[in-house]
Amino acid sequence: MLNIKTDIDRDFIKDWSSINWITVNKSMTNLRRRIFDAKQKGNYKNLVNVQKLMLNSKANILYSIRKISYNSGKRTPGIDRETLESPQDRLRLYNEICENGWNGRSPKPIRRIYIKEGEKLRPIGIPTVYDRVIQCMVANSLEPEWEAIFEKESYGFRPKRNTNDAVSRVWLALNKPTSRKWIVDSDITKCFDTISHSYLLEKLKGFPGRDLIEEMLEVGIITNGVWMESADEGTPQGSTLSPLLCNIALHGVEAELGVIYTKKGYVNSKGRLLIRFADDLVIICHTKEDAMKALDELKEVLIKRGLQISEIKTKIVHVSEGFDFLGYNIRMLPKIHKSWKQSIVKLNDNDYLINYNNVGIYVAPSRKSITKVKSNLKEVLMSCKGSTAEKFIDKINPIIRGYALAKRHWHSNKAFREIDYYVYTLCWRWAIRKHPKKGAKWIKKKYFHTLKLGYINNKWVFTAERAKVFKPKDPTNPFINKITNPLVPVKVFVYKLYWFGIRDYRVGKMDKLPDNRADAAYYKELEANRMSRMVFNIFRKLDKDLAMSQHGICPICNADLFNGEKLHIHHIQPRETGGKTTFINLLYVHIACHQKIHSNKENFNHFFNMLKEYKRTHTRLSNEKLSTGEYEMPQNEKLKELF
Repeated sequence: MLNIKTDIDRDFIKDWSSINWITVNKSMTNLRRRIFDAKQKGNYKNLVNVQKLMLNSKANILYSIRKISYNSGKRTPGIDRETLESPQDRLRLYNEICENGWNGRSPKPIRRIYIKEGEKLRPIGIPTVYDRVIQCMVANSLEPEWEAIFEKESYGFRPKRNTNDAVSRVWLALNKPTSRKWIVDSDITKCFDTISHSYLLEKLKGFPGRDLIEEMLEVGIITNGVWMESADEGTPQGSTLSPLLCNIALHGVEAELGVIYTKKGYVNSKGRLLIRFADDLVIICHTKEDAMKALDELKEVLIKRGLQISEIKTKIVHVSEGFDFLGYNIRMLPKIHKSWKQSIVKLNDNDYLINYNNVGIYVAPSRKSITKVKSNLKEVLMSCKGSTAEKFIDKINPIIRGYALAKRHWHSNKAFREIDYYVYTLCWRWAIRKHPKKGAKWIKKKYFHTLKLGYINNKWVFTAERAKVFKPKDPTNPFINKITNPLVPVKVFVYKLYWFGIRDYRVGKMDKLPDNRADAAYYKELEANRMSRMVFNIFRKLDKDLAMSQHGICPICNADLFNGEKLHIHHIQPRETGGKTTFINLLYVHIACHQKIHSNKENFNHFFNMLKEYKRTHTRLSNEKLSTGEYEMPQNEKLKELF
């Protein structure tokens, strides 16, 4: 296998598939932690030196190219119409950046396109792939510095934090009798488009890549072949760096609004509480008067950042009236079998009488999010008018599964039933359109069947048959193989959301950060616990057991399996040579790592033999042991390093 250290030193790599990604990821993790430590200790001289080292690191170039070239927007080109779909393109770009340096070439103008968002068109700025990689390199150097000082109650676009963490924090803040009850439900108008450049650059004073960021912000925009000069405000929404710059610009809002922390690191229960997910924020107060005062202060705080509050969408509400936050509706409601009169009585506009024994805080999918997913499902129906049933199912299932996994941690049963019925009507409409001359009984007999599988026992499940092709064991005799290995039909189903069930969500601790060396063990245990609750395939428990047996790590690059890259299942012994689709013979890897395996099969044979022996001795690990951390680690030293 290629020794990346020697090749990186001479700025030359012969083959993209021979890169040792374990060394790259270790180098990146070490540099991020050094930047974090230097900022936390206030050693600014060392901070700048390590940031320069990160910006000039060849591992950072490789890591950024991989991140850009394997994400969902890899096929969307900038003004140069270049993409990074082939290994040769990635290798060429690596050598080009090594030759020019991270700041050796001026950024090119941004290509602007418009995407439909409901009834409106939203502008998206797309830099060239070269500029996207440079922006990713700059973000890797800048992010650990700010992670050391970001507010604890900030959750958007930060490592190991997500929407459910923010919503859980809101629920915890409201779910006590002594909790604050008045909400400032604010909406910032076009946050990414109006951030002040001067304010942002002042905050980046001292960062080695500040001048490059300034060039990127002022590079200009090309729309339909016409160049336009950039304004003195805003960051392009398609930029890799924009979410981080948004967080940096909004950093400090919490302190300016008077949020006070105790010595133990918790928000003072007598004051205000601000919870922010990028530009979506809520302020929780004890009284309506304080909420109105907080809103006035928020307007002043945002003005110097170039931002404004939407007067139409911003409102002050009592928790019993409810408010929308990150696709959820959060509201205080009477418990089951309790009436409003027994639970919540409105005395006047500023005060409510609440019987806390009869009420609870309920978090359910918002009406807007339900309408949006219905719209997405309807678009699938319109795009599959002439398609086969299996193609229709293949397109509609990912939307159902994604929505279910995102919303299954809250009070979503009612929303799930509503969407399930809507999906049923879409399937029926598709079948009628597909067979206009057939009657309802014929359509039901062909497509809507009863499914009994495990805990699932449902009628009227939309079903199709897919022919499963078995590869011939003897390629020299196709006639015999055609007889012995016929096409076997396999049934595929449209998912129902309530099959996924409602599951609790484990919230991450506010004071724990992934770039902190001391918190590495905590995040390893947290990810294992969260992974034990994930659903990969509703009909295959094997996928979940497989990922858990690897402890959520790709053994080829030693990175998290769920880092945003597409996953592939690798057969250790190929199916062409008799390899079976069994637990012992399978391995979850990233798509880039899968390509690396098939380009260097001989180098992985010894490793796979050790891995297969380990799986054979440990077989299928129980979910309980994996979630609690009571599992045996591999005995082989090389396997210990990988897992």
